[in-house]
Amino acid sequence: MRYAGASRSFAIRSRLVANACKNLAVAYRKGEGVAPDKKREAELTQRACELGDTATCATHGVALIDGELVEQDVKRGVELLDAACGKGQDEACTFLGQRYRDGKGLAKDDARSLKYFVAACDGGRLTSCIDAAKHLLDGSQKLRDVARGTRLLERACDGGNESACEIREKLVRTGRIKARAK
Repeated sequence: MRYAGASRSFAIRSRLVANACKNLAVAYRKGEGVAPDKKREAELTQRACELGDTATCATHGVALIDGELVEQDVKRGVELLDAACGKGQDEACTFLGQRYRDGKGLAKDDARSLKYFVAACDGGRLTSCIDAAKHLLDGSQKLRDVARGTRLLERACDGGNESACEIREKLVRTGRIKARAK
């Protein structure tokens, strides 16, 4: 019990240091108060990630996949983004969904794309609900699930995303999905 306070103090300190690393990385990227330095930016981004800043892990994961600032390491980039997604970083989920859908930097994989879009949707990212719905409504026969796709469109529409409402209405008009029961 006597170390409980030390452990809590260490966790707080780690978050503060991670935040400082992240902010300094941004300064090196923008050249604010320091000379722009992409190598130093990458080092600080990696350090912030190691200290537990999940948003920065997502940023670093993208850099690793794209080979920006650091040597390309797709496997490690996906690991970081997947971990960030699992910790609620909806942007990381969306990024992976897009990359697996488009085959940009990663092998095209509709099932993985759908998984990540659904995770982002579940986190409240309404545009990812639309992307997941498109997989379920228009994707491969293996993934097709009209009822689930319709529910995701309705979630996005109910959340205020006008595009989802427009897509849903168009699908109702063309008979691809059923109108909501009143």
